[in-house]
Amino acid sequence: MAEEKGCLKQPQEIIYRNMERSVDIPCIVSNDCLDLEYKWFVFKENNHFELNTEMPNYSLNGASLNIKFLNLSDSGVYYCAVISSHNPATQYIAEGTTVVVKEPFKIKMRHILLWLSCILLAIYSVAIVSLIIVKKRGCHQICRKNTSTETTVTEPVHFHDVLQELYKRRGLKNTQIATTKTLHNQYASAESNSTNDDIYQNV
Repeated sequence: MAEEKGCLKQPQEIIYRNMERSVDIPCIVSNDCLDLEYKWFVFKENNHFELNTEMPNYSLNGASLNIKFLNLSDSGVYYCAVISSHNPATQYIAEGTTVVVKEPFKIKMRHILLWLSCILLAIYSVAIVSLIIVKKRGCHQICRKNTSTETTVTEPVHFHDVLQELYKRRGLKNTQIATTKTLHNQYASAESNSTNDDIYQNV
């Protein structure tokens, strides 16, 4: 039966460590407890079990426990316990120390850099698309200006053609008028000559 004993003392505190680091969990045993075998237990969210301190990542310094190369799965509440060599059924357990393993800052920084890269890539893509749209609109406006310029250039040509046509028609009218005048003069002259001939004949 496990019970707390005054000769076994463990600080009730929370120890924070980053991954891949090491941690020392103290366990103080007074001189009142002699001939004891030290054991460690860990309580996690879903289970609890005794640690095998013979594994490479665990080591004992007296009754204190050292854990190397911490992982996130090493988070839990660690209890120091002792078993009397005279009476193995008698066990003593301390108050327990909480260990919280966190991700190192460099891993978080990697995530931040990844997010920043995604944001910058999105901004770059938007800028490229905007530039393409602006170029297309600018080309459209320039094409419109060129079209209007061509229209303006062709208008004087048409106007010049119209003027030439008007001048031709005007010249044709002048020719017709001159021809009419000439014919009229000839007719008048002929009538005058005919009248004179009649006069001479009467005389």
